[in-house]
Amino acid sequence: MNPIERISVYYDQFSIAERKTCNLIIEDPQTVIDNPIAEAAKIYDVSTSSLLRVAKRMEYKGYSEFRYALKDWIKEDKNTHNSSNIIHIIESYKSNLDKMYSYIDEKQIIDFISEFPNSRVFTIGMGNSSLPAQQLTYFLFSTGLWSSTIMDSVQLKYLENCLSKDDLLIFFSVSGSVGSYKEIIEYCKENNIRTAMVTMNDSEYLKKSVTYYFLLPMLSIYNPNNNKNFHRIDNRSIFNIFIEILISFYTPQ
Repeated sequence: MNPIERISVYYDQFSIAERKTCNLIIEDPQTVIDNPIAEAAKIYDVSTSSLLRVAKRMEYKGYSEFRYALKDWIKEDKNTHNSSNIIHIIESYKSNLDKMYSYIDEKQIIDFISEFPNSRVFTIGMGNSSLPAQQLTYFLFSTGLWSSTIMDSVQLKYLENCLSKDDLLIFFSVSGSVGSYKEIIEYCKENNIRTAMVTMNDSEYLKKSVTYYFLLPMLSIYNPNNNKNFHRIDNRSIFNIFIEILISFYTPQ
């Protein structure tokens, strides 16, 4: 995952000050590439701690690792700021759809789908991720399978009181937020309750902690022409395409 994709993954979790720093980096990544942290902070007019905090929040070991990652990325994506909004958005979707061929494992999908008929399925998503969670529930209903969607932190907090070994929990999260889901995932792991995570975050913790892990390609933040506000392309469409693929493999019993 390149640095701009990582910014996209964690963007909603950043503070206002951290988002300001991220926006400056996206608009002018060369400042980080060409300068040590003190000089870059001076040029951006932010604190060195803000730059370091952003790098670490994105799971880089420090500023230097982030700096080298940006340098590698800039070589591959020289046209990021030159295309029109229309071209950039359409090309972003096209590129991600092409990437999905290599992200999705058909055997894993088939193994996962085989769990559905004998499970009580909970689809889980917070905020914008609640919409694909609901979408999967509707699809399951249409095939005659029961499902329930969990969409807020209060429901999630008390969910473990209702779970059994026949349950299957399916999480949708762009960021794969460990903070939001760690407690329930750990509970399920300890009690042999199956879990699945559908996310854009390439997280080693999640890979080891859930039964099924589905990584999907991320649509990045970009800077619209003649506009100081940065635009995050909506990733829910990628979730919905994944759900379409998932359900296409299910044959009602």
